[in-house]
Amino acid sequence: FEFEYVAIGDGPERAALEQLTAQLGLGDRVAFRRVLPHEAVVRELCTSDILVHPSECESFGIAVAEAMAAHVAVVAARSHGASEVVDHGGLPIHQRRPQPRRRRRE
Repeated sequence: FEFEYVAIGDGPERAALEQLTAQLGLGDRVAFRRVLPHEAVVRELCTSDILVHPSECESFGIAVAEAMAAHVAVVAARSHGASEVVDHGGLPIHQRRPQPRRRRRE
């Protein structure tokens, strides 16, 4: 299936995510945008099919509310702020920390 993933903003994991994107050979499908003016973020939202919002810390859930107002499907982590908005029409997910993978015996 075809997809394009656009990550907007900066954060402490950005470099690691860019490196992982390159390692997985997804550079043609994943785009990283720096912090954008609000109008540009809204334009990006309006061309999107889905907003994935994994943030563990969101004060008011504004990004989620804006996506829902633009009729964009929302999948968001249960966090303060976003949870209250997502519960009214999005798909809330519970955060879980990834566990180290064990090597399978053959």
